[in-house]
Amino acid sequence: MTIEIIEDASEWDIFVEESPDKTLFHTWKFLKIVEKHSNYTFLPYGIYEKKNLISLFPLFYQKRMGMRFLFSTPPMSLIPFTGLLMNPNYSQLRQRHKEHRLNTVVSEINAEIDTIAPHYVLISMGFSFQDIRPFLWHGFGMSVGYTYTINLNPTLDSICNSFEGTCRREIRVAEKDNLSLRQMKEIDDIEQFFGILEERYRQQLLNLPLFSPDYIKEILATFPDNIKLYSLFHDKTVVDMILNYEYNNRLTLWMGGVNLDRSIHCNEYLVWEFIKQAKSKGCHTLEIQGADIQRLSLFKSKFNPRLEFNFHIHKKSLLGKCAEWAYMNVVKKRG
Repeated sequence: MTIEIIEDASEWDIFVEESPDKTLFHTWKFLKIVEKHSNYTFLPYGIYEKKNLISLFPLFYQKRMGMRFLFSTPPMSLIPFTGLLMNPNYSQLRQRHKEHRLNTVVSEINAEIDTIAPHYVLISMGFSFQDIRPFLWHGFGMSVGYTYTINLNPTLDSICNSFEGTCRREIRVAEKDNLSLRQMKEIDDIEQFFGILEERYRQQLLNLPLFSPDYIKEILATFPDNIKLYSLFHDKTVVDMILNYEYNNRLTLWMGGVNLDRSIHCNEYLVWEFIKQAKSKGCHTLEIQGADIQRLSLFKSKFNPRLEFNFHIHKKSLLGKCAEWAYMNVVKKRG
């Protein structure tokens, strides 16, 4: 096997499209947008067996203040994961052959990472990628991330009846208010959304972990069929805004969901409206992010979602650990 930088965007995207575990974030255009706004260098690695491309591994590199960083994906992109993507044949292999291939792929990746010699490496794997043993055997550490998903295959009545009773009542109450959900496309709408997010983080003494309004503007313009910004109005007043993405039969409530009027059960209403919307469009799954945060999980668990998990793989030198501490305790927090 060999590992190489892929320079052909079409070769990359054809592989992504054929993979059952593909995400919108794996596409070439999205990764190049992240490169543009992050000031990291995009390293589109492909792993080949003879001349056959069998795996993709997007990484982002930056050298800053004498330290080398590798991410998949970089901070402030708000992308939950990219990580390793295998070809469709991988899942069809017998377990012994599957483990041999994965071990070899990870060995190639690890050798390339050792050549770069970063002080800090963080790789967020997808929810479908569960076997991280080869990374652990190469000295990586790991942590676990969580998200909530709702199966959209049952009827709407069955889905709604699975919610907690208080949740159903709150939805019924909200439906009696004069609420309307509208897709927003203007530049001023994006600026307003960014400002709402920034203010909510400020209230928590945190800096908003997002590049800029221009990042949101570009991904909305590039992926109009996949990424959409919505405002919830009470009469003519905006009471909530949310940015969603849809891909591979999965609708994810991605950014926002900031209730601006506590007298209205905006978030319960929004989740139910997007469940109905996603089901009508043929999606199989609705994802509600925020299961990692206790104060958010207490609210979101009342929709009776399933809990899914993914792995974050890391390597840190002593300097890397110091850089991580500085980011979490100085850069991320407001003074």
